Amino acid sequence: MISLPAGSRIWLVAGITDMRNGFNGLASKVQNVLKDDPFSGHL
Repeated sequence: MISLPAGSRIWLVAGITDMRNGFNGLASKVQNVLKDDPFSGHL
């Protein structure tokens, strides 16, 4: 089992995501849709 640091949050989003976007495209979706920092350390 993977242990996470205390205070870590896991985000789930319903919808369609094109995994061909790569890291930059997915990071952009996190910024625009979730209004969160994609490099915050949360999953």
